[in-house]
Amino acid sequence: MSDIEFFEDEGVASSDVGEQPKLEAERQALLTVLASSRPDTVVERVAWILNNYSEARNSDITLQLHYWETFCPDNYNGYAIYIR
Repeated sequence: MSDIEFFEDEGVASSDVGEQPKLEAERQALLTVLASSRPDTVVERVAWILNNYSEARNSDITLQLHYWETFCPDNYNGYAIYIR
């Protein structure tokens, strides 16, 4: 089955098929950043957390807390959060 047949069977418009190379390039770029352990953007940081803390995949709150602990240690110390 070709990619076009697959996407047509799944109800995806044929114009979406043209986006596949772009998505694949973004995916490869993200995997490269994760392999280098130097996430700079929020998307890269979230991907890094999801890759390293499997429990964060099932809970937005767990993901958020791991993000703060890892990337915002000056603003979050593991206790209650207060508005300054």
